[in-house]
Amino acid sequence: LADYKPRKIAKAKGGGVRPPAWEVTWQRFAAGESVDVIAATGEDGRSRTAGTIIAHLLTALTFAKPVDLQRLANSEEYGMPTLAEWHALEQACIAENVDIVRDKTYVGPTRLLQHVPNVARIAKAKADKAEVSDHDRRLFGAWCSKVRWFTALKRAAFPV
Repeated sequence: LADYKPRKIAKAKGGGVRPPAWEVTWQRFAAGESVDVIAATGEDGRSRTAGTIIAHLLTALTFAKPVDLQRLANSEEYGMPTLAEWHALEQACIAENVDIVRDKTYVGPTRLLQHVPNVARIAKAKADKAEVSDHDRRLFGAWCSKVRWFTALKRAAFPV
């Protein structure tokens, strides 16, 4: 499903191509570096958020790269979806008529989360650009993380 897209290097820097950022992150994680270390020391000298690093590693799964899911889940504040959360996201896909595996145009969690009972109100407020409380913002962030995991695991045909 995923399209491999190496990054072009400017002619001024020697030209050629280099691996995508997710692959560099995956190589470092596979070599034993922690999510926090990778986030703090990007290949280009810039730091990244742990969430970005986790997103890179979940992308690696969609390219059939082996990822230590237990180690990854332990690196993240929210971790993988529980079975009940997984089922809620499955139902949201049905309600939204989204095939998360085949739909490359699927762009984010807000559409799905509008169908998840515990977070639908917050997702609707976010979609309408309305203000939400700090508590609701954290809850929504946790569910966005769950959607990232759900999407990657579904695309990687991970058995549930």
